[in-house]
Amino acid sequence: MLQAVRTKKAMLMIKKNLFFRVIVFKAGLLYTTFMFIAFEGLDGSGSSTHARLLAEHLEHARHATLVTKEPTHDTPTGKLIREVLQHKVQVSPAALQLLFSADRSEHLRTVI
Repeated sequence: MLQAVRTKKAMLMIKKNLFFRVIVFKAGLLYTTFMFIAFEGLDGSGSSTHARLLAEHLEHARHATLVTKEPTHDTPTGKLIREVLQHKVQVSPAALQLLFSADRSEHLRTVI
């Protein structure tokens, strides 16, 4: 199951994020470790499928998971990025990069 994330398809462009928590008992103490895994791939390359499969595997192993996607769907910045990518709105490449950065910042602050 974990080997599926190492395919070429999972190493391309659009990020699908998987955030999960690992709880470890060691020497009578409780340790909590958080991991952030990013799957990158073009639309239709399988990165969402790989993220879902890994999340299911981790949840089956009793790890809490959170799967997210960028650009976001529920923020004004994410919606604007999607409009640019669908050629409904035109912006410069530099402006698009700044939009992606703003969307990532908001995503990290509010979701992750």
